[in-house]
Amino acid sequence: IGIVKLLEYNKKFIISSDRIYEVIENNKFKKEKFLTLLVSLGLIITGPITVMEHQKIEEYIKSNTYTKELYESVLKRKVRRSLDRMISRDSFCEVLDRLPIEKMELAQEIFENKDLVDFINSGKTFREIGEGSFETYDSARRLLRISKGLQELEMLSPSVKEYLETIYPDADYRNSISKNDRAPEIIKIRERIIKLLNNDTLKAIVEGLPPNKIDAMNKILISNPDILTLLEKKDISDFSTERVFSVARSVYSMSSLDPTMAVALNNILPEFDYRKAALYGSLYLSDARLEREYEKQYSKGTYSLKHPYVLLNPYGRTPLTAMVRFNISEHIKHPKIRVTVLGENYMPSYTYYVNYIKNSPVPIVGLYPNKNNRVILSLMNNGRTVETTEIKITTGGLDDRLPSINIEKRRVDSIEPGMNLANYNLRDEGMPFVFDSGGNIRYVLTTGPAFRKVSIKRGEDNNWVVSNDEDNFTVDMFGKILGRIGRVEPITPVKNRRSQYLVRNNNILTITGFQANPYATALYSEVGLDTKDELYRAVLYYDKSSQEENRVDSGERIHLYPLNEK
Repeated sequence: IGIVKLLEYNKKFIISSDRIYEVIENNKFKKEKFLTLLVSLGLIITGPITVMEHQKIEEYIKSNTYTKELYESVLKRKVRRSLDRMISRDSFCEVLDRLPIEKMELAQEIFENKDLVDFINSGKTFREIGEGSFETYDSARRLLRISKGLQELEMLSPSVKEYLETIYPDADYRNSISKNDRAPEIIKIRERIIKLLNNDTLKAIVEGLPPNKIDAMNKILISNPDILTLLEKKDISDFSTERVFSVARSVYSMSSLDPTMAVALNNILPEFDYRKAALYGSLYLSDARLEREYEKQYSKGTYSLKHPYVLLNPYGRTPLTAMVRFNISEHIKHPKIRVTVLGENYMPSYTYYVNYIKNSPVPIVGLYPNKNNRVILSLMNNGRTVETTEIKITTGGLDDRLPSINIEKRRVDSIEPGMNLANYNLRDEGMPFVFDSGGNIRYVLTTGPAFRKVSIKRGEDNNWVVSNDEDNFTVDMFGKILGRIGRVEPITPVKNRRSQYLVRNNNILTITGFQANPYATALYSEVGLDTKDELYRAVLYYDKSSQEENRVDSGERIHLYPLNEK
């Protein structure tokens, strides 16, 4: 019967005699021996003259009731011998031997991965072979092939997975594909970056960076090629303001990749404080953009004292300040502008003098919030009034986070003239302000999160010196950032209580920043040293009750616009 069946598929196949001999050698049942003998005889007889079709023969043997089990047994032993030749771990081969023949054949295919076979036979852990795997493109590719091969083996069965977890307890290979899939590409990127850099120190640092930081550095360089130009020329004199701050941000990002990178960049670019430019460059760029906009608006008109150009809060940081611009006659040789903000809420008018400079704005400070302020501008020449006009400037409301001010005592004739500066800070930003003796806030400087917490004091040329925890800046009355002057004094701890001697009336002003009362407050108290009487008392109430959320750190009595002379 066997011979007849074989002759029915008389095409192009010769069965290996090895398989027939294996069947004969291992068959323990007479029926199977008889069948094997018939098959062998049939092949011997028909072999020289018949070539049969392999696939049909294979399918018949696998599906036949008598030959199926015999076929699988023979094939399984053959696959096992193949696995034994490849894998030196007998325990692993025994685990694989318990798999169905189909999965054993899959394992055999997986082990065509020579790197995987070498790894398993080496007895090393995945972490051990991972060390140094980022050195070359080939080593990265090898690690990736091994990790993928181990994951493919895990999928064969729970028993195989359990065995792999036993011999590789760290199981790092499970995450290695996501970690190292791009490793070969990253190595090529690293080699390209090293070729682009012209500094040996930077090259050595890049050699030691891990893949994620190489990838990050590549993105930085792609986003801003000016970095390479800067590192080559070490000079930014040809860069526009926008390019300076843009490249500063990129270099700062690059320095953040590694401490040694930051040191190297500082040595390469000793004259370029890229960190400060990166942190505060956006503020300068914002100011420059706003300045271009209002210059464009101003150039479209013709303005005089009677019809001036007026812009409230020109840089977005001083809501109670306005810019006024106009042209005057060339015949006036020593012009000054007297500015008078008419009083509100029973307060007297506030007057100060500004030197007129052609094409420069006149600052209007001391406006009341949420009011239609009346302001009188007078052109002065050698002490004489040449021309006067009145303008109206409408302001909006202030930030709700500013404190409310309650005046509990005020002896107008005895207190020192001027207004009260409060260095007021929120959790993440500064909002110093100035209030008059009647408790009206007349000036606010919103520095924003970029500056963090700040204090301000009067500097030169009627400007402010704004200080945060690491730097000092000069800022004009409009809030425009004029420049950085660096740290000029050590940081002193914040005190809850400060005093200021007021020379004119021999008084002393004491500012208490934070009190542990049911409500968080600040107290401004002015006392006459001659009479020992309290002449002025203002209490500031905050919405929050924590020093970390808001507080007045310090204060003093000042002239809001100090050039107050005819």
